[in-house]
Amino acid sequence: MSTWRRLPTSPPRAVVQQLLAEIDFIVFPLESATEYAYRASSLLADAITFLKPIIAPRSGIFEYMHTESHGSIGWLYSGYDELSQFFERIP
Repeated sequence: MSTWRRLPTSPPRAVVQQLLAEIDFIVFPLESATEYAYRASSLLADAITFLKPIIAPRSGIFEYMHTESHGSIGWLYSGYDELSQFFERIP
């Protein structure tokens, strides 16, 4: 059974690094990458640094990084229905 964690708004860096070491993947629960494009967030960089696969919308920076620059960095979804189906398959 998976354990879900939601980080506080601005956790100390040491807390983020500890949690990243413990998790299996990082979810970006967005309708599209446009919502992420203009936010200052290092979570995508952290996913790459800690070799954690991502689950993110199939658009924008996520699709670019998945196909053009980094190869497969996780699983990309086309909408919330597809994302929901993905989570239903997790044991």
